Amino acid sequence: MAKFETEVNISVPAADSGKQNNRTVGELVVNIRQDGTRVLNSNVVTDADLKYKFDEIAKFDRKQAIILRADTRTDYGDLFKVLDLCHKAGLYHVSFASRESDAGSPP
Repeated sequence: MAKFETEVNISVPAADSGKQNNRTVGELVVNIRQDGTRVLNSNVVTDADLKYKFDEIAKFDRKQAIILRADTRTDYGDLFKVLDLCHKAGLYHVSFASRESDAGSPP
């Protein structure tokens, strides 16, 4: 996922199971910067904006894929605020972007 959203300047965490997946049509990627700023479709959005977007999506497709892409230095609370908005809208197909860990380095 990280290679598709490089314009946002986010360094996602590494994981042994992290890999570059093929993007699926209709995936919604929410970027969460180090300072907690949320970015959707290259636009900075508020939690109210995200709530509205998630509520609208849920009206049509509760199986919408949501990818949360947070910087390694993003506060845990900022990530969970967005996850909670997904939950409140009834969107449960949420995943977290990661990158493949470098050989020999801890994830």
